Amino acid sequence: ASVAHAMTAISEAVDQPISRWGLKKLWALGSQEQGGGTLDKLLGGGTGEQLVNSALNNVRAGSHPGVVLHKLRKALGEILSTPIDRRALEEATTSDLITLARAERIISTTDDNLKALLKMSQADLEDLARSVMSAEELAGHTAKTLKAELRRIVTDSRKIRSRLDQTAFPHLNQALKQSVPPAAGKRAQQQLANAFNPDYGSVAVREAELRKYTNAMRARARKTTEPFLKQIFKEDAEFAEWSFKIQNVDDFDNPLWIEGQKTVSDHLALLTKNRPGTIKQRLAKLPIDVKAELIRDVDNAMKNTVKTGALSQTRRKSMVERFTIMRLDMHDAAVLGKKDFRFDAGRRMKVLIEMRGHSQKLIDDSFEAIAIMTQTGKTPRTNLLDALHTTMGEDTVKALMNARKLTDKGLEVAYDVIGIPRMLMTSFDISAPLRQGIMLAAGHPIIFAGAFGEAVKSFFSSKAAFQLNEALKYGRGSVRMQDNSMRDLARLGEEMGLYQAPWDAIGTAVNITQREEAFMTRLARKMPLIRMSERSYVLFLNKLRADVFDHTIRGWAKAKVAPTTEEMQELAHFVNIATGRGNVENLPKFVQGLMPIMNIGFFSPRLAISRINSAQAFARAVRTPGSKASRLVIKDTTAFVGTGVAILSLGVLGGLWDAELDPRKADFGKIRIGNTSIDFWGGFKPYVTYVARMTTAISQGDFKKAGDLTLTLGRSKFSPPTSLFVDLVSGKDFLGRDIEWNAGDWANVFSEIKKGNLGPIPGAIGALSENVIAERFIPLVLQDIYEAYKASEHKTLETGVAGVGAFFGLSTVSYRRVFEEREEIRDEISNERYGVDFMATDENGDRILNQAQIKQVKEDERSKEIETAIEEERGPSEFKEKNNIVTEKLTALADDGIVLDADGNIEKKQDTTQAADNSLLNGQIMSGSNWREKFKIREAMFRDYQDGLRGALGLNFPDEEATNAVDAAIDAYFDVSPSDYLDEEGKPIWDDYFAEKDRKKAAAIAAGRTGDPTNPNRGAAEVEKYINPVEKDPVVREFRLASETIGQVKEAPRYRFLDVKESDMVDNLIDKIGDATRAAKKAGAKNVPSIRQVLLNLVRSIGPGHQLFKIVAVAFFVKNTTTATRTGTSDSIKNPEKDEFVFSNPSAVRFYISLYTNMSDENQIKFLRLHGTQYFTNSFIEREGLDAV
Repeated sequence: ASVAHAMTAISEAVDQPISRWGLKKLWALGSQEQGGGTLDKLLGGGTGEQLVNSALNNVRAGSHPGVVLHKLRKALGEILSTPIDRRALEEATTSDLITLARAERIISTTDDNLKALLKMSQADLEDLARSVMSAEELAGHTAKTLKAELRRIVTDSRKIRSRLDQTAFPHLNQALKQSVPPAAGKRAQQQLANAFNPDYGSVAVREAELRKYTNAMRARARKTTEPFLKQIFKEDAEFAEWSFKIQNVDDFDNPLWIEGQKTVSDHLALLTKNRPGTIKQRLAKLPIDVKAELIRDVDNAMKNTVKTGALSQTRRKSMVERFTIMRLDMHDAAVLGKKDFRFDAGRRMKVLIEMRGHSQKLIDDSFEAIAIMTQTGKTPRTNLLDALHTTMGEDTVKALMNARKLTDKGLEVAYDVIGIPRMLMTSFDISAPLRQGIMLAAGHPIIFAGAFGEAVKSFFSSKAAFQLNEALKYGRGSVRMQDNSMRDLARLGEEMGLYQAPWDAIGTAVNITQREEAFMTRLARKMPLIRMSERSYVLFLNKLRADVFDHTIRGWAKAKVAPTTEEMQELAHFVNIATGRGNVENLPKFVQGLMPIMNIGFFSPRLAISRINSAQAFARAVRTPGSKASRLVIKDTTAFVGTGVAILSLGVLGGLWDAELDPRKADFGKIRIGNTSIDFWGGFKPYVTYVARMTTAISQGDFKKAGDLTLTLGRSKFSPPTSLFVDLVSGKDFLGRDIEWNAGDWANVFSEIKKGNLGPIPGAIGALSENVIAERFIPLVLQDIYEAYKASEHKTLETGVAGVGAFFGLSTVSYRRVFEEREEIRDEISNERYGVDFMATDENGDRILNQAQIKQVKEDERSKEIETAIEEERGPSEFKEKNNIVTEKLTALADDGIVLDADGNIEKKQDTTQAADNSLLNGQIMSGSNWREKFKIREAMFRDYQDGLRGALGLNFPDEEATNAVDAAIDAYFDVSPSDYLDEEGKPIWDDYFAEKDRKKAAAIAAGRTGDPTNPNRGAAEVEKYINPVEKDPVVREFRLASETIGQVKEAPRYRFLDVKESDMVDNLIDKIGDATRAAKKAGAKNVPSIRQVLLNLVRSIGPGHQLFKIVAVAFFVKNTTTATRTGTSDSIKNPEKDEFVFSNPSAVRFYISLYTNMSDENQIKFLRLHGTQYFTNSFIEREGLDAV
């Protein structure tokens, strides 16, 4: 801050060539000389020499000169060979004084004869020039031009002398104009003038004059009966005494000076805290009678202190405002009960500022900052805070910031907290050069290289950063324009709109629109590693902008035709946008007002806007190529694009990397090394790809895709907090991938670290980088390095290239190119087996591999592994998205029993839901047969609804003849209709219908599993999901298994020793004999034998040799109930395999109770012992007399 004060004072006179001289180089020159050096000779002799040398020594040490301005003026006045009137010197600024000193050095060397320069040797001329000019100014000069430059310095000093003589205030120091009450009387006014006139006499003599003045003021205060007039005279006296003491301190370390500045700061902070408002606002709060009384007092004060016509209209208005504020303060003091509510901080602050020699603009900006804070309690713009920081110091700014409104401080904290993720993600690197600044690299390579070097130095050295920042503020120099006027480049850049981020005040400034986007939080200054990135980032961009602007202006100044203001403004605008500082001034006012919110919601909105601005600037330049600024825009833009294309092309031709030429592809224009893509286009590339994809989508009439592209681009620009919120709500990132919650096994990591094993650390960090929350806090450079390390399968080259590129600002993306890997793997397998590439064709264009060979390649384990990776990497296709809609609606039908229309409203509702039926079934209330009947009706409705949805969404397979087994099998499944399975009454036979559907489904899945060469993405899983996407109900899955079990039971023979056909013959024989015996009894026949007796007679009559003997014998044993009951023969004749199917899937009994009732007694007991009655309904348990277990 002390250096800032010194350099501000030195550089304040913007119309002088002092800035071009480069004062920092002069201080360095002086510090190299010991007693009697160049500067001592320049300023030599008398008491003034010691004072000036002391000031210069302080500056060389990096401190404030430590000498009040009027003493420095007096000291220089003592050494000038041609004196200047002391009253004129009172108007000289520090920069004026240095210019005069430079000229004095030249004059003394030439004995006041500039013609001597013509006779000087080259060596002497260069020595003289080095004593007054910087190395930058010396560069490129010949002997002839050096002589002209030295003559110009003397000419400039003469102009300064002339200006000082014309504008010198004849009586008082400018800072004390307001301290003279116009009606104080001529004698009192003269006494005050004498007190502040250094030529009047010693300090004691002038102090005596001051006492006469203050005594007169206090006497008038005692005589008047008006309280307000008493206060006016009292405060004017006190202000004069305070000003006299302050202006006569020896240096700025004097306790009086320090205490004076602290008092002013405290008063300003208290005003900020109270926030009284403007005069108009304060008057509006008063009762009518009080307001009228106050106005009368002010009018009376003006009549008693100011003679009519004594003041200009402007000065009179200022006096009225001062009296009004004073009277309002007196009222507030009375109301609030405060003894000292009158603050004279404004006048006192003006004295402090002007004594330091600050420029009028700094003074104006400082008072504007004070007005905003004391009247509203809000935060001024950052440039105003910078000015206040320079004029009044860091302590004053901090005190005022702490006194602001609570809402402003709360917003400041909110901005800081919200900015933490972005700050962390953009830290630990020097990314500004190749991200924001790369557009100017090709057009200004030397300047870019210099700024790059400074960025690296600033990253590692806070001292280097401080020196660079000071040089950018005060050491940029000046330029002589075509009209021979000198323009300070720093001031010129500010006037033309060149942006310089407020790095030194970033700790206090809270206006987030003024900060660099990567470091919107003030916390950047509080963390060492982040602080390194922040200062490198900000200062690189400041340096690059300043140097390009200054270099261009210097070049234009040498041309015959002077640049117009519009051209210089366009230059500043282009430099800003080319370095990532987008212009929002031309946007609608409401959009500009949203910038603070946009800075929170988006990662770097100004950078995004700047890239659009750059394209606009180029288009505008092409239309107006005659402008100086347009030529620069065209030159720099074409150099940027041309250099990029050249680098990309040369690398491809040299085999160093690959490149994608399709602008619709994500890797378009990027350097491809393995699985790592490097984007060196500084943020332009995404917009090129976006436009190419949008053009394609619109030309194809796919407006949904066009909308999705815009949404994706927007989401890619979100800030970490915003993107996190959107990702959590949607469940997917902006690329449509599912969000990850993986956090890694850190307990194991810490355990390994304790053992001295650091190996698990990279993997743990990598796991965190895939976590939806943690990735928002990990620096991008570390994420890029990890992704490259993983995607390259730990290859050092790719990882190193990605790491270095990311560190300096290149955008690197690393991921597995699974489709390219699949192509390579298939070619590798095909060449191993058949000696040709997988997709190789013959001279007729036909595939060389036949279908059997293709199948062999695809079934290789390596092919299967890459297919699994593709399935994991592949985003949702249009088919899957539509299928998800079908699934959602079918799920609503299956779970809730409702049919939804296109708008999501309930169109139909079933009497019961599947869940309700499942609950009754699981509660052993509903029988399995009833459940099956309801399920079949609901399933039929489900199939019809599914077919309707698929047709509406265009998901049905085409009706044309299938070209492969998979399509044919799927068509066969959907061709099965309930209308093909009707009973005599025209009602569907559901068992037959569903049995056929299940058979066709199994066939389709088998076909998909076999593979489809023309549609390789459709395997068994996708076919099954396509046919029946809703199979998540556990009861339904249980029913499916039960259906398989009942099918197995039906397909197995009922009796041992027989096959299915023979078993059916047994049952048929028993049925026919039964029918015959019943008919005989009905006809009245006597002694009709039983079925058992008939079968026994048959067995005896046909004998073992008969072909049907086994059939009749088994039938006899089945009907021999008496024997079966006594010996168990009937059970033993049944096929035990049928019951084994049931034992392997006991829950099938829940749906088909006959599977239990058809068991032998022995197996029924076994079933009850194993499973209890959990699969029976309560009514069946009660009917069978079982114990519920």
